[in-house]
Amino acid sequence: MKTALFLLIFLGLKLPSKSRVIWDTVQDAFDSGKYYARACGLGNGDSCVDELKLKLKRGKIKEALKGLQTFCKKGEANACYQLGLVYEKGTKVKKNKKKSDDNYRKACRAGKKRACKKPSKK
Repeated sequence: MKTALFLLIFLGLKLPSKSRVIWDTVQDAFDSGKYYARACGLGNGDSCVDELKLKLKRGKIKEALKGLQTFCKKGEANACYQLGLVYEKGTKVKKNKKKSDDNYRKACRAGKKRACKKPSKK
C-alpha cells in the first residue's frame, strides 16, 4: 500500500481522499521517529524508549532490544516495562516468561506502577 501511494505521488497523480489520509498517517509515523530521536538526543528517556518502540515496529529488532536493555540497565522504567511486554507477548522474539517477569520487576522498582501488577505470582 505504501509503495503504491509513493508511486502515485512520485508520478504526480491525484490521490483519492481516503488514500491521502493513509499517506498522511504513514508520513506522521516517519516524522514522529525524527522527533523522538531529537528529544532522545536532548536527554528525554521516554522519547528514547518511544523511538526504540518504533524501531521494533519497523523490524529493527536487534537494535531496539539492545537499546531497551541499555536504558533498562540505566534505570529507565519505561524501557524495562517495554522489554517486559516484548517478552510476555513474544513481540518479534520468542516468549520468555522469566525475562518478562524480571523486566516488569525492574520497571516496578524504578517507579512504573503498572509494571507492579504484571509479574506472575509464583
